[in-house]
Amino acid sequence: MNRVSILILFSIMIMACDKEPNLNSSSESTPTLALISPISQNNVNHENVLLRWDTNTTGPYDLIIAIDSNYSFILIDTTASTNQISLPLLPPNTKCYWKIVSGDLEASSYFVTHDLLNNISDFNGDALVREYYDIPMGGIGLDTTYFEFIEFSFSDNDLTIDSEYGSFSHTYELKRVNIGGENGIRYYFNEGGGGSNFRTMEYFYEIDSIHIRRHSGGNAGGARWVTSIKK
Repeated sequence: MNRVSILILFSIMIMACDKEPNLNSSSESTPTLALISPISQNNVNHENVLLRWDTNTTGPYDLIIAIDSNYSFILIDTTASTNQISLPLLPPNTKCYWKIVSGDLEASSYFVTHDLLNNISDFNGDALVREYYDIPMGGIGLDTTYFEFIEFSFSDNDLTIDSEYGSFSHTYELKRVNIGGENGIRYYFNEGGGGSNFRTMEYFYEIDSIHIRRHSGGNAGGARWVTSIKK
């Protein structure tokens, strides 16, 4: 081996010794987890909600959905084997906080389900109505059922109901909305008045049905109407 060849070989050995090891060349990359959809703060339909996340970790993944950012009021607590899950139903008009947990990794976000009242006319149709006195009035009781056609419309916080025999016909002002509980969301309306003129109407949504109750003629007694309408 001549002198030139020896110098070249020596230079290559020095370069190899000076090269720093690659600390990131392990066979496993850094674990990652990111929520994909629904996009944060998006408004989505409350039925058939698809949740997706991107990760290089393997399942199962813990999914938690709550109606508060502290995850104190849990709607769903389940596991998924893949990086997506489809939920057939969530409460409408609800801010849903959701997070995925995979080992030490956690990602969270929230989305809002649409307001069912905006599409309440989808429930127009025949309904079986029960009309009764909670307490007999003047010694006279009432408890009867009948079918009637009911139509809904909602605008500017007013729910208008037209019913075939007038049992629910009125424009009701939205007073408050309660979120949570077994029915997810409950609306309270009031026609105003007091004493024998007191009237109120309550509506709540459950699965693919709505349930409405109307009450008039005093808190303790008076006439009441109840019905359920399936979508």
